Amino acid sequence: MLQFKLLILFIECVLPLLFISLASTVNGIDAGWSTALFPVKEHNFGSVAVGAKAVRRFEFTNPYKDDIQLISVSTSCGCTSAAFSTKTVKSGETAAVIATFNTSGQFRGERYAAVTVRLRREGYGTETVLLSVEGVIRSDIVLKPGSIEFGSVPQGKTAVRMLQLEYTGRRTGWALTDIGRSLPFIDAKAEEERRSLGSVVYRITATVQDDAPAGYVKDVLRFGTNEISTATVYVSVQGVVTAPVIVKPQSLLMNAAADEEYVAKNIVLRSEMPFLIKNVQTAGKELSFTFSRQESKIQMITVMYQSGGGQCKYYDVQLTRDSNQVTVELKAYE
Repeated sequence: MLQFKLLILFIECVLPLLFISLASTVNGIDAGWSTALFPVKEHNFGSVAVGAKAVRRFEFTNPYKDDIQLISVSTSCGCTSAAFSTKTVKSGETAAVIATFNTSGQFRGERYAAVTVRLRREGYGTETVLLSVEGVIRSDIVLKPGSIEFGSVPQGKTAVRMLQLEYTGRRTGWALTDIGRSLPFIDAKAEEERRSLGSVVYRITATVQDDAPAGYVKDVLRFGTNEISTATVYVSVQGVVTAPVIVKPQSLLMNAAADEEYVAKNIVLRSEMPFLIKNVQTAGKELSFTFSRQESKIQMITVMYQSGGGQCKYYDVQLTRDSNQVTVELKAYE
């Protein structure tokens, strides 16, 4: 039985690499201008549970004046899928090859996949870069949901997320022993909910503390167990702590002269990290707005006011910034 499993592993993961290695001699994999493009080309997911989110972004920045086209990406094993964040990378821009471990499918045990990326640089031809991922998909541990997603958390606030970890193996007395993490403002604890023959269920509670700095939250919780081999289970943590938005001015005086039909004023929004204005709403039909659809630390909204009515008017404008709202009061006079 063991020999049969080793044969299947060789056919699924090792044999395709032999062909890739042979092709690299002919096609020049990792040769030329693409050699140093990716600072990291390998990733080990470690031991992950069934249903766990296991995603690796292999990022690179285009250091050339020419555009780089991402032509195709393929993997040597069905245990891994891969995609591009974008297909055209201009000079100075950053893109990523996104490799995803298939932990919810039929694949279990030790897995390895080569990720073959074909790129073209204008005027310099097509080259191939070889990336790789590996890990152990534990069939006896199930996560629901597969990761801890905090989403958008306002700076100065706490956020709590929970997931369930279930062990369904044969080891009697199986238990979690400790939890490790890298970010000091992430707290996690495990509480055993129930234990029966062949099953142990833990409730995992993760918290972003109110002293978390603004920026993206990306960490991995390391759950230690009392096992001898594969004694650590990894769970990904993601989110973003949004900095407060400074709005200037917080009120606008829209003075329209007698011969003016429209008045235009600007609102400037600043934050410590890039943000996106998704929407601007108001009940006033006399107001219209223009703003950028790109992320930036500084955003400008142009307010157009159509005069008429001859009286003071007040408007509350809701600026949907990420998943948070900022209210700006506008005063319109004629």
